[in-house]
Amino acid sequence: MGDRRSSANDRQGGKRGAAPAGVPPPHRSNKTQPAQAQVRPEVHAQAHPQAHLDKPPRPRPVRSICVYCGSSPGRSPAYAEAARSLGRLMAENDIGLVYGGGGLGLMGEVARAVLAGGGRVTGIIPEFLTEKEHMLREVTDLVVVADMHERKRLMFDRSDAFVALPGGIGTLEELVEQLTWAQLGRHSKPIVLFNAAGFWAPFVALLEHLRAEAFIRAGMEVRFSAADSAEAVLVAVHAGAPLARPAADGALTEKF
Repeated sequence: MGDRRSSANDRQGGKRGAAPAGVPPPHRSNKTQPAQAQVRPEVHAQAHPQAHLDKPPRPRPVRSICVYCGSSPGRSPAYAEAARSLGRLMAENDIGLVYGGGGLGLMGEVARAVLAGGGRVTGIIPEFLTEKEHMLREVTDLVVVADMHERKRLMFDRSDAFVALPGGIGTLEELVEQLTWAQLGRHSKPIVLFNAAGFWAPFVALLEHLRAEAFIRAGMEVRFSAADSAEAVLVAVHAGAPLARPAADGALTEKF
């Protein structure tokens, strides 16, 4: 497939919200335990207000998922297999992938799996990372942007949910950013940890520690789900899909 690079400015018509300006959204201990055993219900439960209707509205369909993951494969082969299994399942279910545009590590694994299954892949990458992360030119839609802020804004705009595979500091930063903005009520898109080989158990334990030490207060719970298979990830994504697009989602893009 040819190189389909485009600039973010060429794609303003495809965004869900108005073109924002300003500040971006919020954007290995070897011993691990199953994440669910570490998470208290009030920490990760995804709740929605109940509509008092004879026929409750259906959840908004999930057409695309933003996947955060490492540009390295990691130590365990289970991580790459998790990325491939998620990509295959997304393609089978006609769910597009939005990701950071690289061709290395887990980023390349998940993107190539979606493409191999006939799925849609949108890669969004800053100019300065095109060589460092080996930009994947075979994607369906390749968007080269000016900086990390623009990258994260577009990834948010084009996604209905967020899934975190294993990764490093960049993956952690992107995940925590979305958790923070959800905690503050700025968006209600589902956030799911793909806990391949127990990778996210220490992170979940840290959130529980923060809650126990009263740094996550009652009423300010961090809402997310954790799953240990690609099938469970998609179940969690669909279960957490909002009933309607809240005004806060649109407001968030204005604060990037």
